[in-house]
Amino acid sequence: TVSLEHRLYIVERITFERRLESVEWWTREPVSRDYVRVWLKSQSGGLEAAVYVDRGTGKRFVHGFYD
Repeated sequence: TVSLEHRLYIVERITFERRLESVEWWTREPVSRDYVRVWLKSQSGGLEAAVYVDRGTGKRFVHGFYD
């Protein structure tokens, strides 16, 4: 279960998109990330999001939403 903007969603599906490995052009320290597409479902409808996982820390971040 995921909470976004005070709404609860259930993860329906996750699809791997791409991996960035040791990229450093926008930051001083190289970053490694896995990007995934996530389909979320709630009582009020569905939502599709782009999420990345920081491979160094394991933290997950919503990068954006799809129309």
